[in-house]
Amino acid sequence: MTDEKRVKTTSAHLERFKREFIKYQKLLGLTGWDVNFTIKELPISLAQIHYVGLDCMAEAFLNSSLPSRTSLRKTAKHEAIHLLLARYDYLASARYINADELSQANEEIVVKLTELI
Repeated sequence: MTDEKRVKTTSAHLERFKREFIKYQKLLGLTGWDVNFTIKELPISLAQIHYVGLDCMAEAFLNSSLPSRTSLRKTAKHEAIHLLLARYDYLASARYINADELSQANEEIVVKLTELI
């Protein structure tokens, strides 16, 4: 992060981040995911998304302080793309992975991106 002036994250920031995230969540076809949104102190990033396995539950964190010129739209889009890659990421890191599962996850991403582009 830069040396730019920082502001304390407010509930209004979180609501804007949430609104933008949900917009991209729908656009990316990820409506099966239940995402909770929280303000949290993050040492490096503006935001993070955590998910466990493939239970379609995630938590999106927005840093408790933000550079004053932060684009919440861009930040939300970035985290939504991480959610898009969640299944692929999980399968790629699985101990016993079936090549067909990885191929299917890859195809899901390609299909979703094809619809967007």
